[in-house]
Amino acid sequence: MASKVESSRSKAISILMPEDNLHEIKIPLRALIVDDNRIERMMHTVLLRRFQVETTEAENGKDAVDHLVEGKTFDIILMDKDMPVMDGPEATRILRAMGFRAKIVGITADDSAEGKKAFMEAGLDEFLIKPLTLTKLTPLIQDLVPKVDSKNNVCDSKLE
Repeated sequence: MASKVESSRSKAISILMPEDNLHEIKIPLRALIVDDNRIERMMHTVLLRRFQVETTEAENGKDAVDHLVEGKTFDIILMDKDMPVMDGPEATRILRAMGFRAKIVGITADDSAEGKKAFMEAGLDEFLIKPLTLTKLTPLIQDLVPKVDSKNNVCDSKLE
């Protein structure tokens, strides 16, 4: 099993596979959950907290944009496609235009090819069909966790 590197930051995220031959880094990851459905936001929050990810919620795309305008930072955004006020594709385009470079994952019940294409073209990094599960979420979180070798050199960092 990978050994842990001590850090003064947050709790360790224990999801690296033993065969990685790399160590975990303790780091607080922050996620913005954007969905007009309160139950969906709660379910996503519960899943993310299994990985000790700090969460913030937004009820629509405009609220998501407002969080970033206010200076809040996130390592990942889980963005619903269809919402009132401002939908996911429009919010994603605005966030990318503002210079937001972290991962944006579109999560929707619309599995049509046209819906996926339009959402991806807005600037998504990933596209998932609801419901979100631990199986779907694990690789997304693993991709965000910086890994270090036995000499504490960062090998692969996706955080900005």
